Amino acid sequence: MTQNMCYDKASVLVVYNSVKKFLQTKYVEHHISISISNNRNIYNQTLGKGLL
Repeated sequence: MTQNMCYDKASVLVVYNSVKKFLQTKYVEHHISISISNNRNIYNQTLGKGLL
């Protein structure tokens, strides 16, 4: 009985960690793409104003 519970807890932990890692990776990729597009917008705005 306790062995099964320990196994369940361990497998839940493994799933939780992999989901957390996946979400962190997605979060980081999302923020990288946002910052790239923001930089591109700033670059285009300054280029349009002739400040660059």
